[in-house]
Amino acid sequence: MTLLSRRFARAFLLLVAIPSLVVAVILSRFYLTALHKTVELQSQATVEQVAQNVRNETESAALLAAALFHDDELRRLVDGYSHAIGPGQRFLSTRGLDDRLVSFFTYSSRIGEVVLYFHDAGVYRFANDPTLRAADTPARGELAEAAADPGKVFLFDSLDAKDGTQHLISIAVCPTPGDPIAVDAIVLRLRVPAFDALAAGPGGDGGPDIVVLGRAGRPILSSLPVDAIGHAIARLASDHSAFRSVHVAGRSWLATVQPLASTGWTLLLLADEAMLSRRVTRYAWYLYPAIALLAILFIAYATRMVDETDHLQAERVRAERERSSAELEALRYQINPHFIANTLNSIRLMASAARADAIATMTRDLMRMVSDSYAGGGVLTELSRELASIRAYAGIMKVRFGERFALEIDAEPGTESLLVLRMILQPIVENSILHGFSRAGRASRGTIRVTARRAARALPAAPCPEPWAASIVGQVLILEVRDDGCGIPPGVDLLAHRARPGSGVGPESLHRIGLSNVERRIALNFGAPYTLEIESAPDAFTLVRFTLPALTRRETATREAGDA
Repeated sequence: MTLLSRRFARAFLLLVAIPSLVVAVILSRFYLTALHKTVELQSQATVEQVAQNVRNETESAALLAAALFHDDELRRLVDGYSHAIGPGQRFLSTRGLDDRLVSFFTYSSRIGEVVLYFHDAGVYRFANDPTLRAADTPARGELAEAAADPGKVFLFDSLDAKDGTQHLISIAVCPTPGDPIAVDAIVLRLRVPAFDALAAGPGGDGGPDIVVLGRAGRPILSSLPVDAIGHAIARLASDHSAFRSVHVAGRSWLATVQPLASTGWTLLLLADEAMLSRRVTRYAWYLYPAIALLAILFIAYATRMVDETDHLQAERVRAERERSSAELEALRYQINPHFIANTLNSIRLMASAARADAIATMTRDLMRMVSDSYAGGGVLTELSRELASIRAYAGIMKVRFGERFALEIDAEPGTESLLVLRMILQPIVENSILHGFSRAGRASRGTIRVTARRAARALPAAPCPEPWAASIVGQVLILEVRDDGCGIPPGVDLLAHRARPGSGVGPESLHRIGLSNVERRIALNFGAPYTLEIESAPDAFTLVRFTLPALTRRETATREAGDA
């Protein structure tokens, strides 16, 4: 009992515990790979949406700056302000400019400021938000890039105010040479709440972090501390890989890179790889105590199952022995198939060399029977092989008894591919020859007729002795062996005379062994109601009828079901 329990424990470790761990590790790897692919697809969609929002904000601000620069009323008021003489005119001009810019911000529904840089080095600033400080206004030295491309909207490479509390888009427009406007540049700075939300980070949902790199490659907007990401993230601006793994600030990130052609900026989405895989790793750790608990329960249960397993094993061994005994009785002359076949082949070759054709033919037929009885594994064979074996057997018996009988075989089309028990017909044909036509004083020539046909019968489905065989539902195979020999004397029941293996039996009893053995083999393999029947009349005929399940190979049954 202890040994069997140990075997159960080893089987559990080898078949359940270790494979479960291996499968868990492999599945976690596969899951992480699939997760990375999903994150890549989701990140691509997210970065496209964020990029579109950034483009919309920058393009909207650029249109407002262009509209403001080309506004005729604003140009007139700017010209009046620059030529104002005395405090009174300057006050009126300032008031007019303020009213115009108020209407501009009211129309655009924006919060921000407008800065006018006059030719005389004066600066006019208007803001509709008191939190926008004058100290944050760009100095004239910062307008050099915009002045190098006059007449066009120039986007500053910055999104943050100097105090870092607000995110603004700063856009400058410088007049072309010959433009009569009295300013060197107009700068429009607009608050962008959407950028504030991006910089706030993903929150508690563990979403991706956003980083926007300017044209110079430095972060101009980040939901991560700039000091934490440092310059390591800046090199991604020149990397054209759309999705890759990077290590920044001691952490591993899945980075999605999206260039913004309209601004020259680069948008990055950074997903924390450890956070993504944390749940998978945590679930994997749950598996280990679960397997340990299963091992304890399995071993405890195995000790209770030992007795029942021993009992079931003994029953199985007994059934196998009974079945093997029946098969050995049916094939009682099997000793060593290779030795017999090689010996017979040598006899056939010597007979052919001696021109003894009858011996060569008989040896060939016997070789066919021996080969069929041992060919392949299992207890089933095609009916066509069984019929060929019967023909070979009849040839052998004709050498022994002469032309006292003729063999006729009539197999209904489609039955020859059905499966039957090996050597199921040979004992019956043997009885027909030995009982029906070998008696002394019989002069007439007889006929043995073997027929096979399908029939529709609503019988219970029979178990298949082989896993590669399948039963055809609602059909049976009927085999009949009929001879017109001497018949069976009245009062003789061949099936009632069973000879035990090892007991001294005479030739007459050996004839009966074939029938009783075939009956036992049918009962062991298929059970009731599949069996054989015997009909006979003295000096007239003997008929042995088999009712067997219609069996076929599984691939054939599947193909026929598909055709139907």
